[in-house]
Amino acid sequence: PLIRPELPSDHQGLDRLLTAAFGHAEEAQLLADLRADGDLAVSLVAHVRGLPVGHAALAPLLDDRPGFSLASLAVHPALQGRGLGQALLAAVLAEAGERPVVVRGDAAFCARAGFQPLAARTRLMVRGDLPGGGPVIQAPAFARL
Repeated sequence: PLIRPELPSDHQGLDRLLTAAFGHAEEAQLLADLRADGDLAVSLVAHVRGLPVGHAALAPLLDDRPGFSLASLAVHPALQGRGLGQALLAAVLAEAGERPVVVRGDAAFCARAGFQPLAARTRLMVRGDLPGGGPVIQAPAFARL
């Protein structure tokens, strides 16, 4: 599969992909909400002949720290376990550059990519150095999950 930036023509296919990958529509709604709220900094699509089979996105943190939240890293169930998730994660982290990225996800998968627990009693993990203290403020769409 080829990885490229999301196009408007991908929206319906991404909805179907995220619903299939997660078994529910919440991640598809998260992506739609981030897009509608103007909080989608990066949205990458892995596709085969124009059909989305993988997705990864970044939303900026809203607490004046230069970082991102990773949103909806997903691979179609028929293609999972073949390295596409790792390729999408590498591509989206390359887009983040040196800026930290926080994620609420599978701890084992995230740890393999260099994420570490952000703090005790939180489900967030971080890759990179997140300066300052206090809570991480993500885009409002994350609170609706």
